[in-house]
Amino acid sequence: MKWFKHIALFIIGAALFIGFIYFINEESIQKLREIQWKPFAGAFLVSIGITGTIAYRWGTITNTLAGERLATWRQYYHYFIQSRALGFILPKDFTDFGVRIYWLKKSHNSRLSDAGVSVFIDRMYDLLAMLILLAGVIPFWLGVFPETASYFFLAGLAILFGGILAYKPNFLFYLMQQLLNLLIRIFSVLPFLKKRIPQAIDIPDFERKIVLRIYAASMLKMLFTMFRFVFFAYAVNVIVDPGIIILGTPLGQLGYLFSFTPGGLGIFEAGWFGILKLAKVSSQLALLFVVGQRILTMVIIVVLALVSQGVHIIKTGNKRE
Repeated sequence: MKWFKHIALFIIGAALFIGFIYFINEESIQKLREIQWKPFAGAFLVSIGITGTIAYRWGTITNTLAGERLATWRQYYHYFIQSRALGFILPKDFTDFGVRIYWLKKSHNSRLSDAGVSVFIDRMYDLLAMLILLAGVIPFWLGVFPETASYFFLAGLAILFGGILAYKPNFLFYLMQQLLNLLIRIFSVLPFLKKRIPQAIDIPDFERKIVLRIYAASMLKMLFTMFRFVFFAYAVNVIVDPGIIILGTPLGQLGYLFSFTPGGLGIFEAGWFGILKLAKVSSQLALLFVVGQRILTMVIIVVLALVSQGVHIIKTGNKRE
């Protein structure tokens, strides 16, 4: 029944995406065939930055929880990029939690609770960064702040919250612990989970420098994401004000967070189409952007996953010899 639901959601997402393709005219299709390779190279590089900062953040969290260097940065990167690639066809939460937790437990004998908490904290920092930047861009989209003032407001909010974490580094972890234990109490009523999950999770205090590293990585990841969408726009010949893309990214990521289809297929594109139309971008340019960014994202992630798999096989083979 669960997989039937997943397949149904995948079909819905694919139908929505095909709908976007259907309404693109011949001129826009031609632009998709004429990819600008310099912006695409820029998108590829910042994609490495995005996946690299996530791997660094997750690895920092996991090593801190384990009290030792559980895995190398390359291994964390490999586990993450493989789960990201699988996320195009499998349920997002399954790949984000199940796959990463499985690899940590199988390859490094990580405790199930530590592996699960590490991914939970990693996801929460993604949510935190997105909410901070979302608060920073709302005045722009409401017409309160002009574009330049919005950049200063964004930077100010990021610095302000960084200062709060520097002063009270474990306040956010305390909130995460309360939320996680609430979820445990809810799910522990299910008989098949009651004996498989701990009664409660205790997140240890993290050093201030560790908290700030995790926060900085989260903000850097969001910055890379903003620039990747700008590069995507230029790569598929969508010439619009880069500020619209940059200040629209937090809204777009919010749509991805709440998308219910695998990889956000169709739903994520619908969110970006709405953002661009709100900015008075023509329908054809908006369609070209949402279709183009999906295709280029998949190409980049699949290439990175294949390269990582090749390196992993070589490294594993060398160790066995």
